[in-house]
Amino acid sequence: MKRDDLAPIWADYVYRVRLDDRLIEILKTHSAWRLDSGNHPPGAAMPDFSKVVVAEPLKKVDPARVTLSWK
Repeated sequence: MKRDDLAPIWADYVYRVRLDDRLIEILKTHSAWRLDSGNHPPGAAMPDFSKVVVAEPLKKVDPARVTLSWK
């Protein structure tokens, strides 16, 4: 799409980031599959995603667009 065509509608696009329990479960499921199938780097283990996912950089950009809700 050409920039001039996009400019009038660009403000209609609002992107938000949601980091929640569902995301963590998806990450765990994918990691478990990789570990079970052997499709992982040597020595890999299930990570603690509450420590791996870092939301602070996202919040610095626009805290109103970032939702964190995991246990």
